Amino acid sequence: MRTRLTLVAPLTVQLFVQRLALLFVLPPLLSACAFMIPPASTPDLARNYAEKAVIYGLPLVLMEQTRQISTAAIAQRTGQMPPANTFLHVRQLSGARSRTVVRPNNDTLYSVAWLDLSQGPVRLDVPAVRDRYWIMPFMDAWTNVFATVGSRTHAAQVAAQGATWWVAGSAQRERLPAGAQVIESPTDMVWLIGRIELRGSTDLPAVRALQDGFKLSPPVQARGIPAEATKKLPPEVVREMSAKDFFAQLASLIAAQKPPAGEQAPLALLAALGLKPGEPFPAPGSDNAAATSPEWFAALDEGKRRAFERLAHAGLSRRDPSLLKDSNGWSLNNNPRIGVFGDDYGLRSAIALSGLGALAPADAWYPATDFDSTGARLSGTYRYHLHFPKDALPPAKAFWSVTLYDEQGYFIENPISRYALTDRDPLRYNADGSLTLLVGVHAPADAAMHNNWLPAPPGHFNLTMRLYDTPPAAFGGAWMPPKVERLP
Repeated sequence: MRTRLTLVAPLTVQLFVQRLALLFVLPPLLSACAFMIPPASTPDLARNYAEKAVIYGLPLVLMEQTRQISTAAIAQRTGQMPPANTFLHVRQLSGARSRTVVRPNNDTLYSVAWLDLSQGPVRLDVPAVRDRYWIMPFMDAWTNVFATVGSRTHAAQVAAQGATWWVAGSAQRERLPAGAQVIESPTDMVWLIGRIELRGSTDLPAVRALQDGFKLSPPVQARGIPAEATKKLPPEVVREMSAKDFFAQLASLIAAQKPPAGEQAPLALLAALGLKPGEPFPAPGSDNAAATSPEWFAALDEGKRRAFERLAHAGLSRRDPSLLKDSNGWSLNNNPRIGVFGDDYGLRSAIALSGLGALAPADAWYPATDFDSTGARLSGTYRYHLHFPKDALPPAKAFWSVTLYDEQGYFIENPISRYALTDRDPLRYNADGSLTLLVGVHAPADAAMHNNWLPAPPGHFNLTMRLYDTPPAAFGGAWMPPKVERLP
């Protein structure tokens, strides 16, 4: 049952705020509740409404900023505005000097595109791909992955001669060829973040050739792109916005990008704040228009700050060893709602800030840790090993890796330019079939273990595992990453 909002007796501010907090934590429990949301006529109400409204609407604003900033950066670099509905194929892996993307992988090459369905359906042509992991996930404007094509689900279909899909809005089906394979998008803005498996640097020509076979059409003019590119990353831009600017942009975007179905409650909250789709913020004639004093706007800013603070704490939970005792010190990131968030608005925004573009765990699972087995922070002061028993190797059907990052989430320069270890590397397995990986500043004394060594910096660092195409039982608790053991 969907949440209903009807007029009832007015609530006290304290009781209303308590119920409002529950709305963003346990929405299903409120499906039978019906209550009025009074206008944000005081700074106290404005502060509380703003905090929850930011948590709800942040993914939409962040997606738009990401689209604008990434497109403007390409235009600045090439001297030409790239059209929408075209791929940008990334041809090289990131290195230690790359500071464009946080937590880049060293496993795949990306093929990225922004689609604009407001100008008509878009055709995706996929080449024949055999015996290689690939994925093309479609993310709507609210950061939900609404469709995916790839080797996990379509390997047999594309192996011989490839395939074609059309991406369209619900009202555009009649414009498509008869018998077309249709991917229906809930929003006109779509972010396509394709990945193709790379098996080492010598494999680059083969992957680039495959990238050239992935095509989108027709290209259309990208709209709403600033003339100058900022050097700031999208989360930083959104964090630095005033609350008034944030909600003004949210009002504009909601008018163009349809919210997911069944979200009457948060939309009613936005209306009580004075936000109406397609209108300035606060909307003229809204019930709280008289409350727009400097103190009222300051309260909005404070609510926005609190929202970012809450989301930061959520994202940093993996840095609290007391919360990770039952998972060998790893933050498993195995919530089945990642990628398809439903009404978990807090999770949706936390993932958007910490890893926009995250795939569902079945496609790519990312356990991460900052700690060794004693609960101490990982540090180049020590040496470590990860030991996988023969019957507990990472259960990825496609492939897996372990990547090392600095505290900011970037690769660290090292003498051999090695940033990850993968099951496609020439790793040395133990006589009993088990596997031991070594992590430390210095190469192991045993030269035979050199291929199993992941170089570390002198200071703090963290590790991220990636398991591609993982059985649900594995990320559901049937398998656990090993402890990071400190060596003497």
